[in-house]
Amino acid sequence: CLVKNFIQQVLGLTLIPLPEKEIEITPEIEQLIKEREQARTEKNWKKADELREKLRSLGYEVQDKK
Repeated sequence: CLVKNFIQQVLGLTLIPLPEKEIEITPEIEQLIKEREQARTEKNWKKADELREKLRSLGYEVQDKK
């Protein structure tokens, strides 16, 4: 990779991977996730969005995949 070589050889910087942050899922967070999945199953988008925002306010980001 040209960019990596440039960074290492020309700029003299080394690239080391950052450690991944370990996420603790408490029973409360797990319950909110289950409630949100149930709301999505029932196509209750308003409730699902509210639960997603609550999770976000607690520091958890929920991403839906298609």
